[in-house]
Amino acid sequence: MFAVRLALSRPKRLNQVINTLIKKKQLDSNDIDLENPLSFLIHKDGAENLVDAAYRFSRYEPGTHVILSGTGNIDHLKSNIESFSRPPLPENDVEKLKMIFKHVDSVSGH
Repeated sequence: MFAVRLALSRPKRLNQVINTLIKKKQLDSNDIDLENPLSFLIHKDGAENLVDAAYRFSRYEPGTHVILSGTGNIDHLKSNIESFSRPPLPENDVEKLKMIFKHVDSVSGH
């Protein structure tokens, strides 16, 4: 929940997370657009936004049986349910995500 709503959906925080992962050598800066790191996910056949992308990626990842999406915000709850109801992300987007983040062992919203 923290990774989605805090770390991934806020551009300034996302850039901080990306830079930290680069410094830890868990992410190669050559694999990602440093100005807009996850923009490739947002397109007509892809995700509506990064929160949608995160929940759809998680929802369809093999071996994932439970995805926490707790919120105190009714609009976030409705949006989360809509994301979980959508089809998987396009295969090319999923493969690119896996390639970019292949060495990352954790991301927190903190």
